Amino acid sequence: MALAAVVAAAMLSCHAAGEQVLLTNERSTAPAFAAGHGRSLSGCSPLEGGARRTCKRTRQPHHRMSPSMQTDQARAWKSFEEWAEKAGIQNPTIKMSEFASGLRGMKAISPVSSGDILVTVPSTSVLRVVKGQSRLPSRLKGYVSEGTWQGLEWWAQLAVLLLWEKGHARSPSTEPSSFVRWIEVLPKSLSTPFHWNEESVKELQYQPLIDKIEKQKREWRSIFDKISCDNPQFQEADFYNACEMARSRAFSGPYVGKLPKDQMFLTGLLVALSTQLHLLETSQAALGAVLVVGGILANTFLLPNFLGLTHYVIAPMIDMINHDGQSKSIVTYQALQAAFEVQSSSNFNVGDQVFISYGDRSNDQLLQYYGFVEMDNVHDLYEIADLDGKLRKKGGKGGSEVGSKDAYVSPKGLDEESMNRAKSLFPDEASARQAVKEILQDELNSFPTTLEEDEVALRSRSALQSSFPLALSFRVSKKRLLHQVLQQL
Repeated sequence: MALAAVVAAAMLSCHAAGEQVLLTNERSTAPAFAAGHGRSLSGCSPLEGGARRTCKRTRQPHHRMSPSMQTDQARAWKSFEEWAEKAGIQNPTIKMSEFASGLRGMKAISPVSSGDILVTVPSTSVLRVVKGQSRLPSRLKGYVSEGTWQGLEWWAQLAVLLLWEKGHARSPSTEPSSFVRWIEVLPKSLSTPFHWNEESVKELQYQPLIDKIEKQKREWRSIFDKISCDNPQFQEADFYNACEMARSRAFSGPYVGKLPKDQMFLTGLLVALSTQLHLLETSQAALGAVLVVGGILANTFLLPNFLGLTHYVIAPMIDMINHDGQSKSIVTYQALQAAFEVQSSSNFNVGDQVFISYGDRSNDQLLQYYGFVEMDNVHDLYEIADLDGKLRKKGGKGGSEVGSKDAYVSPKGLDEESMNRAKSLFPDEASARQAVKEILQDELNSFPTTLEEDEVALRSRSALQSSFPLALSFRVSKKRLLHQVLQQL
């Protein structure tokens, strides 16, 4: 019975490796794929969710290109698609395309039904790092030090891998990259606040995100300083771009080792020969086979899970699919095929843009790491600092004077834990709700501009041509969220 339980658990873990783990990406910010923050392989903090928006996308439209630039792009895309086919990447019903808005994505070239496999990428054709196994890859020896590598977060490790594959800061005579055709079609930059000037960042009118951006700049600069000490040829702008590619294109999930099919086959062969040659009784051979297979599956699935290993992956072609917060399509890992795949959750007609979900991401995370905002994002959150202190100013009694937790407001209202804390500070629920309502109204009144003013600006052509249209869209989404919840209280 115990052995059967082990085998069953191993098989269940194998099956789970094809399910979505999503966004908890790392809290990281990688989406999780079903085994992964894939876009669903991830894990993210309350502020890192993502959701439905007025526009479904994960990257900003490109600027209109001249005919010669369009020709160069078409040539690069064709080279990438040819490389992908040779690398075993399969995407028979979709292909890269540029849409009317100037947005690059994937479109259906034949009808797609819910349940169809959109893309399959062999595990040998991805960039991957495994958290918990931080040993420096052999090809990176001399590129950065072992100590620096082990101290890097997963996304910084992926950035270093990406730069090595790109040939950045290393001799061209060293091992060539097999990913060069894919790298050539990656964006040269993203419209993230990381690159904004101080004036544009202030236009967000939202201190929680402003603080995160400032922290991000400090952290990334510190990491670059450490890496450049190992390898002075590293260029700061290239490193930051690689970090953004890792943050915006990677997904994560539980690490699953490659299933040793040769061992499985040999086990079956030995069982057959043992019984045919009468070396073992059928029951003995079967028991032996169960023990061997159970050990193989446990080593492949259960041990990595027990050790808490997580892998972070950038999969060429999958990373070209844009985000729709309401899509249920995610990335899964199929252990038996040793491949990542995307299964469609919707029907698409020929010419339609095809979407997947990057996870339940708030506009904070979408803007900070992807460079876009989803209006009416059902996963958006509004952060309120020191809720307990604000409640006491509204007449609440008791509660901790120090260490007050931040609260989060979603389209459904104040988070449950914070609402319960509010109720504990007032004699009845009605008083608590009134206090919360007043606090939300205070938050809304604290903005330098009103929602009405921002919506007028958002509709005006001049505002959209300004240097901070994304900041304007972002703060409109936050003010709409507060308005919506106030109407519910």
